[in-house]
Order: sequence, then C-alpha cells, then structure tokens
Amino acid sequence: MRAGLLRFLAPLLLFAGCQLLIAPDEVAPPSPAACQPLTCEALARLCGTAPDGCGDQLDCGDCGAAEVCDDAAGACVGCRDDSDCAHSASGERCHPGLRTCVACVDSIDCGGDPASCDPATHRCRVACRSDQECHSFPGAPRCDAGTGHCVECLSSADCLAPAGLCDSTTRACVVCRTHADCPSPALSRCRDQASCVECLSHADCASGGRCSASSTCVQCLTSADCAGASPHCAPQGRCVECVAASDCASGGCDADGRCTPAIDLGESCAAPFPLAFEGDLATAAGDTTGRDDDGTGSCGGGSSDLVYRFTLAQQRDVEVALWPADIAYRPALFVRRACSVPDEEVGCGKARVAGEPATLSLHRLAKGTYFVYADGLYATHGPFTLAVRQHPGSPALPETCSSSEALVFDQKGDAFAAGDTAQAASDEAGSCGGGASPDLAFSFQTTRRHSLLAVASALDAGDLYQPLLFLRAGCTAQELACEASLQAPGSTRLAVGDLPAGQYTLWVDGLGGSAGAFALRASLEEPLGDTCALAREVVFDSQGHATITGSTDAADLDFTSEGCGGSGPDLFYRLTLPANATLTVTVHALDADFEPVLALLEDCDAPASEVDCVQGTGETLTAPGLGAGDYWLVVDGYAGARGRFRLELSR
Repeated sequence: MRAGLLRFLAPLLLFAGCQLLIAPDEVAPPSPAACQPLTCEALARLCGTAPDGCGDQLDCGDCGAAEVCDDAAGACVGCRDDSDCAHSASGERCHPGLRTCVACVDSIDCGGDPASCDPATHRCRVACRSDQECHSFPGAPRCDAGTGHCVECLSSADCLAPAGLCDSTTRACVVCRTHADCPSPALSRCRDQASCVECLSHADCASGGRCSASSTCVQCLTSADCAGASPHCAPQGRCVECVAASDCASGGCDADGRCTPAIDLGESCAAPFPLAFEGDLATAAGDTTGRDDDGTGSCGGGSSDLVYRFTLAQQRDVEVALWPADIAYRPALFVRRACSVPDEEVGCGKARVAGEPATLSLHRLAKGTYFVYADGLYATHGPFTLAVRQHPGSPALPETCSSSEALVFDQKGDAFAAGDTAQAASDEAGSCGGGASPDLAFSFQTTRRHSLLAVASALDAGDLYQPLLFLRAGCTAQELACEASLQAPGSTRLAVGDLPAGQYTLWVDGLGGSAGAFALRASLEEPLGDTCALAREVVFDSQGHATITGSTDAADLDFTSEGCGGSGPDLFYRLTLPANATLTVTVHALDADFEPVLALLEDCDAPASEVDCVQGTGETLTAPGLGAGDYWLVVDGYAGARGRFRLELSR
C-alpha cells in the first residue's frame, strides 16, 4: 500500500463542500529568478525603442521638435536623410557626417558655376558686388568684397546668439573661434567652433578623469579605469560596485550601482511570501529548518517559522492546511490580520501528532490582507506544503443512505469529500457509537476485491468534534466495520483488509453527540495479503535478493507467532526456495511507534509449523538448510501495534 495512504491527510487537503488533492511532489518548484531588464541608461540610448533583454521593448523617449531619432544609435540628430529636411529653414539636404540640415553638401546642390558649396558653412556661395545682390540668398546676406561671394557675416555684429561670433576665415557665424571665447570654467574648451564643452582630451579633466565622446569629464570610460570597492564602470561614467546582479555575490544591483542583499521572502513580516490564488486555491512549498522564530500562535508554535501573505477581494470562508514531509515535524499554523500583532490572530491550528497536518477553518473572513505563519511545536521543523482555499460557504450534503453522495475514486484509487455534520440530522448509528450525533452518508461501488482505508479528520482545531466512521453493505444495516476517535478534535481511521465487490455506504458520524466540519479520504487498494489465501508472492532477483515495503495498517488480525507473540494486524507473503537454501530476512519499522514481529512458516494454515521468528525493528531472521518448496512470511505487530515496514530478503 502506498506510504501516502498511511499518514493522516498527507498528501491531502479537503475543504468544506469541495474536493482537493495536493501532494507535495505535485507542487511546482520555485520559479527561476526573474530576468533583470536592461535600461535606456545602461544602453546609452536617448530616444527610440530597444529590446530590454527580457522579451519586452524599452521606450527611451522622443526628441525635441527640431530633431529626429537615429534608431540605430539611439541618439537625437538634426536629420537622418533628406526627407527630414524638406521643410527646414537651414536647407533641404541632410549632411551625412554632421547629421544636420544644410543648404548644400557639394557644388552640384548649388547648380554649378558661378555658385559653389562652401565647405565650412555648407551654404551655396554666389558671386556678388554688393549686399543687395545677396538679399535673395538665404543665410548669406552679406557680400564679401574680397572674394566676391555672398557670406553669412563680415563681423560679429552680423551674428546673433548663441552663434554670435563671426569667423574671419569662413565668414560664418560660430559659437566660438578659440578656447578664449568660452569664458565658463565648466565649459572652457571650443569644439569645432560649434559649442563650448567641458573637455576635448583626458588632460582637460581633473583628478584623473576621462573625456567622453560627448566631451564631458567622467570618472571612467571602461571598467579598466576603476578599482577597489567600485570596480565597474556604469554607462553614466561612474565607478560603481555593480552594474548587474551578476556582479554581486548575492542579491541584486540597485539603480545607484550598489549591491543589495537578497530578499529572503517569508523570513519575517518585513517580507512575507505572497500567496497567489489560482481560482480559489493558493499553494506553496517551504522548509522551516534554520529559520528564525518570529511569532507564536494561541494554540502553540514557538519554533522556527515562515510567514505568508494572502488577500481576499471579498468576504469568504477560508480553509488552511499545512502538512509536513518529515514524520518528525509536528506543524502548527496561525493566521493574523496584522502580521506582527498577536492580538490580531483570527485562528490557530496544530497537528494532533508529529507527521500529521495542521488544519484551520476560518469562517466569514472580511476582505483584506491576512498573514499565515507556518510554525512548529516542541522545536520541530522541516519541509512542508501549505495550501489556502477560499470559498463562499458549505453547500448542503446528503443526510440519508438513499440520497448519499457518491465517492468517486481516481486512477490512484483515492476519493475525497468534505462536509459539516453540525448542519445535518442524526439518522443512523454504528456499533461503536454515533446515536446522539448528526451524520452524513457517502456511497461507493467496487467491481472486484479491494482493501479499504478511510480517514475522517476534524478541520476546526477549536471544537470538540470526535469523528466516527462505520461502513455498511449497501443501504442495509449490515455493518462491516466501525471506528471512532477518542480525542477531540480528532481523526478516525477505518480499515478493511479484504472487501468483496459490491455496493457500500460509508457514514461520517460523531462520538458522544459531537459534530463539526471534517475532511474525508477513502482509498481502495489491491487486497493486502491479509490471509493465507491472499498471500502476496515474493519475487527474487537474479542475485537472490528481494525488498518488500508494506503496512499492516488496514489489515486484520489472523495470526499470532508461537515463539514471538504478536497481537496486531498481520500480512502474509509466499516465497519459493530451492533445496538446501539459507533464507535471511531483516525487518525494519518505518513508523516510530511500530514494533514488528516476523515469523517464517512451512505451512501457512498451521501456526505450529513455525520455523523461526524475530521481534523488533532491525532484527534479522536466518533459517539455514531449508528444503525445496513454498514457505510463508508473516509480518505482525507486538502488543497490537500496526504500521509501515520494509523487508530485505536474500536466499
């Protein structure tokens, strides 16, 4: 029988009026770290769009009214081609080098002689004898008597700011002719007569600075210019600690180029792990091992914990369950409205024993944000799966056998249901009790022999509900099994090792008049080997070895060893040995409270044919010199114990 069938609800979470199966191995692993997108600044782009490296496009802005964006360079320019200069007052040609609109690029644009294109001003020069002959020529209103050409200026009085100086050689208005024309200490160098800039070479920059392509002094041009605690050169020309998260040992890199610590989601109220609902369900996998203790619930806790956050868009009923992956971990969980305020707790739930889930039912929670603590009792901790489900309420469930709800078994042989007997009437009673408690009925049909294990667990840790289960054949009074919980709130386990094909009704009742919300799981398996007739065969490999895992949890009591005792439920295994064989079998208990008894029989139906037996986990049964033929191994439990085991055999 599968090991998952043998623990309380693991891996199971059932909520009122809904069916839900969530196994820890079905929970998706954490998503990979999010892609860190590039920025326009990091790409040195001032305009246009560009890929951000994560599948999206960056919008780096637009240029001014007199400029257009060079998409390839990501820079604002005067023009990209002649079409951008169709309505420009500076001319209708786009100079390929300057990327600005001009009157001419070469003499062809000026119609040939006597006109020509001035290489300095990129304006057509026309022969003249007076200024009057130049008035009709845009951009060149003065006649240079020395050359006989229309020019822009003869003196600075002809120029307007910012190009307020007349160059005596080109007769063009310029911003500056020499460095002396740039009086500002911050912009003291004349670049191409067109602008006053900060630097033209590295020597113009103080304190070892570097002169960039834009003629500004920066701290660095490449990372080779940086050292020490700031070894990377950012696109802005600053030496920084990092330019990408990969430059940091852990965490990320912020906009100022500083390494930031990794955000440890869930470690505290400062960064609770967000739970995202898919429909009405949110799940997460975690591990409290090595975590801090940030809070304690009213029902216990105080161990290392993790904090989760979920938000309700409207008033809802909420069910929360946390089940451990380690049988030594006894979980607890509690929910608060304010993460760090104990008085804001809205509910607390804890596992009945280690290895079982902690569950919590919260009714009519108002819209808003809530915080779930995944905690542990008695300093226990470990990996777990957490599930939160929201729903509007619990629908009415059938209360009689004739109108019972069908249990639908999946391909694994599992069926699930949930309900609240407090909303039902008292219709039936089992041989172990239930006459004073309300009850609900669930039906199923089998077409061949199976073993059955059913578990009903109280969902509300704050009530006194003691679930009771009894199984009947069809809608008759013929009872096949009855079990009740002796604890409140409790969990009840009902097992039938050999169930013939037929129609059955499983009743969920209560002990001593108790009632409440419950989760129900029923599982059908192949017959367990519960009798000699149903004994399972041991198959050895080519080396003469075999390993068997199983559980006596759903078996019946059929056998007691004459040499070692054993009053628990038992299972039978048949094996065939060659002549003069030596059989060695080691038994291991897989549950801490299970003390196994192992016996070897020559005749399954004759306890007196016992060859040998051992008691206790880790014990080895050795039987030398056995004759050829069939033998039977019986796994029993000392003092009525039942549980999971593993057998290691060799012959």
